[in-house]
Amino acid sequence: MMAASQVFQNLFDYSDGVVTKYITDVAASTASSFHGFAQSLLLIYMALWGWSMIRGLIQEPVMDGAIRMIKISIIFALATSSALYAQYVSDFFYNWPTELASQLQGVPATTSAQMLDQMLDKGTTLAGSAWEKASIANLGAYILAAIVYVLTWVTTGISGVIIIMAKLTLAITLALGPLFILGLMFEPSKRWFDSWLGAAVTEGLAMVMTILAATMGFKLMNAAYDATMADAASNSGIATMSAISGLVIYGMASLFVIQRMPSLAGSIGGSFSSGSENPVGWAYNKLKGAASGSATMGKATYKGGKAAYKGISRAAGKFGKGSGGGSVKGSSSPKPAAIYRKITTRRNK
Repeated sequence: MMAASQVFQNLFDYSDGVVTKYITDVAASTASSFHGFAQSLLLIYMALWGWSMIRGLIQEPVMDGAIRMIKISIIFALATSSALYAQYVSDFFYNWPTELASQLQGVPATTSAQMLDQMLDKGTTLAGSAWEKASIANLGAYILAAIVYVLTWVTTGISGVIIIMAKLTLAITLALGPLFILGLMFEPSKRWFDSWLGAAVTEGLAMVMTILAATMGFKLMNAAYDATMADAASNSGIATMSAISGLVIYGMASLFVIQRMPSLAGSIGGSFSSGSENPVGWAYNKLKGAASGSATMGKATYKGGKAAYKGISRAAGKFGKGSGGGSVKGSSSPKPAAIYRKITTRRNK
């Protein structure tokens, strides 16, 4: 029996390790780079606040002023301390999508990778069984095996790519977090923090919704796999096309639903999701652009040839009518025989 696949488990474990280290390193670099700048902003804020209190421009109780100073101190600490930022901000935003998805499904947090590996194993087993039964006399088994291989790898691959893309984009967003948290100190710059928070939430939602959509789609595909393998067991190990049709339909439906999730997450989160430019949409847009370009080029070539043909036709018509120099018909120049007679007549005289 073939060992269980761990393709996506290894990919997710490696990417999580690299991404976590990247967030920590870049966030620490960002916090240290802006530490002096943040201190200057804090001094400016306190000076402006104190001056406004002295002049009576701000009238608030002492307790409200103390609460304001505490808030500013927390913002300053989170923006300038990489340890506090990692403990209370980056770890939470990076881990909440997986934990929320696992809670909604009631399964361990590693289910997304295990689920993809499970579907990959089932598809590979079914396709391998059909491939082993294929021969020159049974070419249909090759087609069935190819369909199952392509469907399994494309569906699981697209799901894994969207999840990893969301993780990478979320990592870059969180790595620059200290700079945007610092924007909370002043009212005009708070919108930067709001935009940053919206981007982080949107990428997290894209991960959650992709995992949920993949889980739902793969449950349908799992039932179709089992039915197809049962049909193959009763048919000398070869699945029929009618039995595999359900698997194909469920797989295509799952693929389109999964690739739609990042756009839906962007609509809910109010920001753009990186997964909106998923491989399926990218390939479709490229093919559509290539087809449109070919059609435009063909039309331009046709119009150019048609214009050239009309130009040649006009030139030939003018040439034949004698409207220009070098015309053949209707020329006003004398004929060679007439010139010869005129010359000989003069000599005889």
